[in-house]
Amino acid sequence: MAHSPRLRSLPSDYPTWSAQQKQTFLWNERILKSAYTNNPPLRRIDILGLLLTALTTKMDRQEDEAPSRWRKAIHAHGSVAKIKFVPATDTPYTGLFKDQTMD
Repeated sequence: MAHSPRLRSLPSDYPTWSAQQKQTFLWNERILKSAYTNNPPLRRIDILGLLLTALTTKMDRQEDEAPSRWRKAIHAHGSVAKIKFVPATDTPYTGLFKDQTMD
């Protein structure tokens, strides 16, 4: 697959979708379609850009995509995987991690 750095915005009704619908869409329409067949060369870390970037702009964002024109100063390439969480029957954890399997 070829890497496609310019992706269309999320569908306008995306915020109303279920978590499972969002996960399926993001995996199929964003992650798989943006895969590199060969990793491009690594660029040098933009130290000044990193220092001048207001990371809270992205970290405090509640949407599932970065702000438009967001420029990454670090982490040129990433890895993504699907996992399935199955808690142990005798887990000491409560809440979300207590007794449900998550895909």
